[in-house]
Amino acid sequence: MMPHLPADEYDSYANRVFSMLSAGASVEEVANYLSASEMTGAPDLDRDFKVAQKAVLIMNSRNLP
Repeated sequence: MMPHLPADEYDSYANRVFSMLSAGASVEEVANYLSASEMTGAPDLDRDFKVAQKAVLIMNSRNLP
């Protein structure tokens, strides 16, 4: 966390990513959203693809019994 940013700085991005995944978005679609929003800094599709893959893993782990 960066001290000059609000504690909830990334909440809206995370909510959007998980909403997208819940609606059936692909990893590529999420990565493109992250790159377009520059949530992770300057656009870097390779990095944003990895972040999107991690979001899918988190989402899938929530659905375990």
